[in-house]
Amino acid sequence: MIASGRDLRITSLDKVLWPETGFTKGDLIDWYSATASLLLPHLARHPIMLGRWPEGVDGRGFYQSNCPKGAPEWIATVEAGGARYCLLEEPAALVWAANLATLEIRVSRQVSSSVATSLSFCGSASPAMGSRPS
Repeated sequence: MIASGRDLRITSLDKVLWPETGFTKGDLIDWYSATASLLLPHLARHPIMLGRWPEGVDGRGFYQSNCPKGAPEWIATVEAGGARYCLLEEPAALVWAANLATLEIRVSRQVSSSVATSLSFCGSASPAMGSRPS
């Protein structure tokens, strides 16, 4: 898949993440792609903790502070509080995160080029938030 000019390896598009609605990983990727212009201004330059549910919402989820091993080299990272956080700064980065079944994006109050900011944002992708993107 090509996203923002980046060639991404996407897997298991038919994986159901929300069994109650049938919402799949492919739907999540579509949702992040459709909302990238709204999300990215709030994410740029902020260390990100990924809330991942690889088996869907009925499975066990976990939060990942350290940017996953094997992340594309173009995913920027920043060291903060002993962790190496991902920076999600372009639409392709959101698609990459969606492919990891990132259903929640937790944004640190720290900014990669300064000490702190007043921003606090926790986004969760959920089919209950609205219909699938068209």
